[in-house]
Amino acid sequence: NTKKITAGLSKLTYLDLSHNSLPVAGVKVISKFLEADCNLVSLIMSSNHLTTKGAGVLLPALKKNTSLQHLDLSYNWLNDGIAPLMVDLLGSNRTLRSIDLIGNKSLTKLREERRRYSWYANRSWTIPRREGGRYAIVKGALFDTTSLDSIVSSNHTCALKMSGYDNGDSRSYNKRQHFEETVYK
Repeated sequence: NTKKITAGLSKLTYLDLSHNSLPVAGVKVISKFLEADCNLVSLIMSSNHLTTKGAGVLLPALKKNTSLQHLDLSYNWLNDGIAPLMVDLLGSNRTLRSIDLIGNKSLTKLREERRRYSWYANRSWTIPRREGGRYAIVKGALFDTTSLDSIVSSNHTCALKMSGYDNGDSRSYNKRQHFEETVYK
């Protein structure tokens, strides 16, 4: 039954699956379709409650895809765990031109070091500074400057759209600042 569906889908160039609440099993079917020789140019999967686990099934399938140019994963439940997957995808897929990750609020930019105190336990501790997923994607995939070879060999042009709330700014400790950024390479 899955083979018939994927055979019928092979002629599509635009597929909008937004607002469907796709489970991981549904993402697996889409991944098989994307791994096969298909003509899909644009895939919209916004507002699907797609988790990092689901993205862990979808993104590796896109490494082999040679037709997809636009991927919309906006307003899902993605977190910082997708950063290594996205970096790996953008390192191997040369056809993607735009990726939309807007509205994934758990995909953070940067967390500053913070001091916490528990009155109950009568002790304090420090939460260390760490790079968030958005920062890791931009640094690792779009602006990989680890060596001159990586800069020279990078021929990938991509627009990456991300937004969310940045809690990392020490000047806005009690304020959640919303931002939106698009990074072009």
